[in-house]
Amino acid sequence: MDGSFHATRSFHPYEEGQRQQIRMARFDSEGTRILLCSSADPRAKLFDSNGRFIREFKRGDMYVRDMRRTTGHVAPLTCVDWHPSNAQRFITAAADSTVRVWNCERSNGQEQVILAKTGLRNTRVTISSCAYSNDGSLIGMGQVQDGALALWSTNDSRGRPVHQMDKAHVPGSDISLIFVPDSQRILTRGMEDSMVKLWDIRKLSAPLSVATEIHAAGPESDLALSPDAGLVLAGLSRSMDGISKAGIAVLSTSDLSVVQKIDVPFSGDVINVCWNPRINQIAASSSDGSTCVLYNKDGARGGALLCANRKVVKKQVTETTGTIITPHALPLFKDEPRQSSAGAKRRREAEMTKAKPGIPQYGHGSGGNIGINETQHIMKNIIKDTIRDEDPREALLRYASIAESDPVFISPAYKGTQDKPVFDEDIDESETVPAKRRK
Repeated sequence: MDGSFHATRSFHPYEEGQRQQIRMARFDSEGTRILLCSSADPRAKLFDSNGRFIREFKRGDMYVRDMRRTTGHVAPLTCVDWHPSNAQRFITAAADSTVRVWNCERSNGQEQVILAKTGLRNTRVTISSCAYSNDGSLIGMGQVQDGALALWSTNDSRGRPVHQMDKAHVPGSDISLIFVPDSQRILTRGMEDSMVKLWDIRKLSAPLSVATEIHAAGPESDLALSPDAGLVLAGLSRSMDGISKAGIAVLSTSDLSVVQKIDVPFSGDVINVCWNPRINQIAASSSDGSTCVLYNKDGARGGALLCANRKVVKKQVTETTGTIITPHALPLFKDEPRQSSAGAKRRREAEMTKAKPGIPQYGHGSGGNIGINETQHIMKNIIKDTIRDEDPREALLRYASIAESDPVFISPAYKGTQDKPVFDEDIDESETVPAKRRK
């Protein structure tokens, strides 16, 4: 990144023609892998820190009603989160009422399924957010349709949450949440009611503190904690009347009182906020596609400081007049090196080994590739085509007796008028051709 904050490297996780909105991207605890989910794909994708694709995790069977019996999500993902201490484990949430625990080395199915509990009958609730506690013992999840906040234990297999607060926010509101480092308190934010609430996980009957008028721009709006967990950051959207501008609200973690409001040079609304504890800098993204980095010169180190003072390198353009002709650069004057057949064969084999094999495409086909699914694989093993194993001559002779006893095509038409055929079996010697003598 240079002084104009242009990215030096970018990658597209989806192929051309299948581009989707990236809803969330998370680095693991070691900073070597990126886990991301999109707004229209039930499969999570894993990349390394350089943007190289590692693997894609399995999709579930949409025709199975019991979500605990499928090996993946059947609805678009809404949230992903890494385990705080185990870099091989992460969780995903989707609009199919489940949160699933995955292992990075196993892409063919999840390790655990958490099915949301709700009082709504015959309704799948959308899990808008999920997160691990700092000690990794709890998983928090926010439910949209009933506005509930549920806490599940990672070591409990009883199939019910440890704590659940129904109508923690207005039903139908997307909920984002974040654990306080002491693992005893949790912060939630409702998008429809514009509230931020602080809860004690030991007693979810009522919130400890409530902050109002924290307007969110959309379901992706989140919260961020300062390195010492003393402050909470929340992105703000512009008001409809244009009086209040977009910015970042700084709240106190103890009572959620507004400490400061930071204005940002955005033409859109603030969506996501992140406070990096290592470099002590705040990054905020906007709905207009821009990103802003806030820092203090005294306490910040690295990060944006490395490129803020770097000058943009200008390309030197040399002016030339007339036409420059270099005849020895033409292919006619180049001496082509002699190539042996063995060397050409080795180069062809090397090019074949460099080619990446085609990845199987699941679901609907695209780009000339035929999609495959689990049902096709099962039916292929059940119904086997044995025509190749049969002898064609024996297959035809099997119907010889049937054709002679019960003719179907030509013989029945002349059966009443056709005379009995009489063949002359005498051999006429004049018509025989004498064999040539060998010299």
